Amino acid sequence: MSDNPCPTYIPVHRPASRFPATVPGDESPGTAPHSLHQPFTPPDTAAGPPASPAVFRQVGVLTNPRSGGNRRNDGRVAGLLAARLPAARHVLARTAGEIEHALDEFRRAGIDLLVINGGDGTVQAALTHIYAVAAPGSWRPDLALLRAGTASMLARDAGLAGSPPAAAAQLAAALTEGGKPGRLHVVERHVLRVEHHPEKPPQCGMFFGCGAVCRGIDLCHGSLNRAGIRGELMPGLIMLRQLIDLARGRPDRLGPVRAGGMIDARPLPASSWLLIVAATLRRLVLGMYPFWGTPEAPLHLTAIETRAPHLLRRAGRIMRGRPDVSMTPAHGFHSAAGKRMELDFTGDFTLDGEIYTAAGSLTATTTGPARFLVFEHG
Repeated sequence: MSDNPCPTYIPVHRPASRFPATVPGDESPGTAPHSLHQPFTPPDTAAGPPASPAVFRQVGVLTNPRSGGNRRNDGRVAGLLAARLPAARHVLARTAGEIEHALDEFRRAGIDLLVINGGDGTVQAALTHIYAVAAPGSWRPDLALLRAGTASMLARDAGLAGSPPAAAAQLAAALTEGGKPGRLHVVERHVLRVEHHPEKPPQCGMFFGCGAVCRGIDLCHGSLNRAGIRGELMPGLIMLRQLIDLARGRPDRLGPVRAGGMIDARPLPASSWLLIVAATLRRLVLGMYPFWGTPEAPLHLTAIETRAPHLLRRAGRIMRGRPDVSMTPAHGFHSAAGKRMELDFTGDFTLDGEIYTAAGSLTATTTGPARFLVFEHG
């Protein structure tokens, strides 16, 4: 992203009336949806009852027209949101600088519900500005995420279910027309704050990965996806290719990294790692949840050493977080939970699909939690 600081404001008619003080349909108890692939529910990120009462006096809509989904729908969703939510503030932001400028305007306007019509990179930029740049606790709007990106992993876990046009229409109905066809609930997810370079600002997100994960992202944005396939199909095909490389005895093609470190007080030995993933999400791409062990912490980490045996045979167990008795640190399989991760390594890592470079060391801590709106029926 470039740093042009001038977002585009969508002109809309603003009636005198505002949104209702409470989210319609939030009067009865219920439970927000969760991933069926999750082997346990971390207590501090568990989905709770409906927002009761959630007050949204000011709504801001941030649209990135360059996200994968918005490029394909040619502004249809942004137009729908502007028409159905005329009292909201609507901004088009294409770059990191424009996103920061728009969020500063939203903060000054007292926006307490931020609708993000963009992909994972747009969400990651917003989380960074809200949780790393702004003063702690100064502005923490509730978030509503549309699946308007290429993969939209964050929105599939903690966002509004359905296609962006359908979800936008349901959100508008829930805010303005009595809460149907989908009532709104709140789920919470902690946010990762990653410090990776002494001369660069920290970044925030909810999914960290290095090794095979970064190699997969390179393939997804490169020659293997010239057609610009959206959704979870392309990550699935790339994962299949990586499994084939394992079957052929070529783990080197997955981009392993040299690293060591710890999560809280639990050490990770200095070794060659096929992949290291850490997340505060409860559902990753393709519904995976590759974590096991102690659940009582917001940050979950799984790291697989290159030396780990029978990786192809155990791939399904890793993806589901269902280890067999031999998948232990002694055999190169590590999974743990905590609040702080430290890694000593130099190289690329991803945060919500965006690629950054660590300069010798990296620290990830948890902040938040952030609050996300989801539909009752998920």
